[in-house]
Amino acid sequence: MGSRNASLHHRDRQITRLARAFSGVVGRLDGKDPYRDVALEVLLEMMLAFAREGKINLHGIEREVRSKFASREQQVRAWRSLMDMYLGVQHERLLVMNFKKFLNDEHVAQTLLMGVFAGRRLDVILGKSKEYILGECNAKPGFSTTMEDLERIEEMLCTKFGFHFGMTEDQIRRVCEVRISWCRDKIDALLRDDDD
Repeated sequence: MGSRNASLHHRDRQITRLARAFSGVVGRLDGKDPYRDVALEVLLEMMLAFAREGKINLHGIEREVRSKFASREQQVRAWRSLMDMYLGVQHERLLVMNFKKFLNDEHVAQTLLMGVFAGRRLDVILGKSKEYILGECNAKPGFSTTMEDLERIEEMLCTKFGFHFGMTEDQIRRVCEVRISWCRDKIDALLRDDDD
């Protein structure tokens, strides 16, 4: 009987400590001091592991949570960067040279656009016809090209970014508005608290 009472007394102390811990966590979440999302996520994952009666491997849980957060932060940065590009085009301030990082492995597009138009605004170049672009490229030594190359570049611009040559200001504005909204939706989805 004494052993059973001692066991109950020990359990009561544990429940009391758990209640205090919960109270402290809630106070931290509700308080003015900022808390680290990673730390809270590690705590939640540990509690879920405890509830499942699974093995609690703190280092494994922390490594997994940090990896997930790093991946999410990297994706958010990429979507924000893309959104900033569209904002730059929309507000007529993005230079072609600043567009280079979005072209990735598109070497022909990089060579021609950077070599001939680097210091010019992207929205201005998008407003020009393919014939104009071809003439400018062929007029600059070392950058001559063909209409077929320009059509491939235009197809890539259209597929990846919604752009093409010969766009009107209204077309550029509409594409940018739609893509900016799309980027915001992607960022919101990544930042939204997931309940799983």
